[in-house]
Amino acid sequence: MKANNTKMICITVVLVVLILAAAGVVIALQKGKTPATPTQQTTLSQTDDTTAGQTEPAPAETLPASEAQPTATTEAPQPTQAATQANSWETAPADKLYRPDKSSFINQYQAVVFCTDVNVQDYVKMRYGPSKAHFDTVGISIDNYGTVTVETKSINGWTLCYAYGTEGWIRSDFIFRSEKEIPAALTSTTAAQRETACAGAYAVHVTGDYAGEPLNMRAKPDRTSALITTVPDGTTIWLGKETPVVNGWVQVTYSPDPYADDPVEYEGYILYQYLEHIDGEIGDKPVLYLYPEAKTEVQVKIKLADTVRFGCTYPAYQDGWQVTAMPDGTLINRADGLEYSYLFWDLLGSANYDFSSGFVVKGEDTAAFLQKTLAKIGLTPREANEFIVYWLPKMQNNAYNLISFQTAAYTDSVQLDITPQPDSLLRVFMAYRKLDKPVSVPEQTITPFERRGFAAVEWGGAEVE
Repeated sequence: MKANNTKMICITVVLVVLILAAAGVVIALQKGKTPATPTQQTTLSQTDDTTAGQTEPAPAETLPASEAQPTATTEAPQPTQAATQANSWETAPADKLYRPDKSSFINQYQAVVFCTDVNVQDYVKMRYGPSKAHFDTVGISIDNYGTVTVETKSINGWTLCYAYGTEGWIRSDFIFRSEKEIPAALTSTTAAQRETACAGAYAVHVTGDYAGEPLNMRAKPDRTSALITTVPDGTTIWLGKETPVVNGWVQVTYSPDPYADDPVEYEGYILYQYLEHIDGEIGDKPVLYLYPEAKTEVQVKIKLADTVRFGCTYPAYQDGWQVTAMPDGTLINRADGLEYSYLFWDLLGSANYDFSSGFVVKGEDTAAFLQKTLAKIGLTPREANEFIVYWLPKMQNNAYNLISFQTAAYTDSVQLDITPQPDSLLRVFMAYRKLDKPVSVPEQTITPFERRGFAAVEWGGAEVE
């Protein structure tokens, strides 16, 4: 009996030892990894990207080799959003809204807009991006004293704003916290800034150390501003209205080939000191008569020198005139089907007229002189009458007029291309200067014109200072 009890105790002890040993193995296996509790799993799944990114990762050496993450030195750092967008407005599409990185946005506030450019306009334009030279307008203009919501700090001198349900960029110097700030901005404009360039034609004439070189056009009235293009010396620049001169710069529009079917235009600032006003010198009311021997379809084109541009044409010059010409001079313009007596244009630009010979005529004798001289040249009574009626009021009240009929000085700048080619062509162009007292010049020789076959006759003139 005693032996049996001893045997049972031994078996029990062995079982306890085995159980304890098994428990130790299980505990040892669980030591390497503890499963997350449901609460921990829920918290991780709801953590946003920013919080997850801030979570401290386990050291790489504690993970199995297959799960180890590369260290910072094994991979090139990725650029931030701000870095990838730096200066991206310069390459952004011109007709799409440019939105900068988040760091450029500010707490929005209401502001008043006012165009402080003197004599330019009474409204402010919104553009797709922070550059007038690069970006198109969004189609929204805000009257002076209108309100906008400011969204960003100034970028390249422009600010992103919201108005009338549209976002767009407005010049930062046109934005004011209140109307009270506007008068101060206007009165602070210097005398040089208030200088204005009158409307008309100007020749680019670079002088000094850079004589003859192209003139830079910049995005803003500043030498450090972005270069848009260069304007060759001698080019004619056109101002459609009185334009302010800002710190010695004037805003202009320039087209390398204004008569192309789809001309390219640049808008920017150039230095005003290199512009010479030349409005009206080249030609006032040239007209062209056509006299075919029979009813004829005629095409007329005019090739102008770089320093010359049309001021006005009638009928409208549309890459030339297409007319049906009658022997009596009647013209039917094919573009509108209307009847005309002649083709008319006037010209803006510059030309070097030759006064080395001519005629000095008292103002009161101008009518008689023109009647005699135009008949000698070869104008018909009708043509001479229309010439005199136009020019006499401008000349008869002068004390004297120095009159010289030009040839190459005018025709080289204004070339006629008539198809079919006329059998005879007369181009009469009178340049004159008004005089307070007579001067001595050799008398000009007049060569009579002989009409034959299909005749084309042009007359015009210019007053030269």
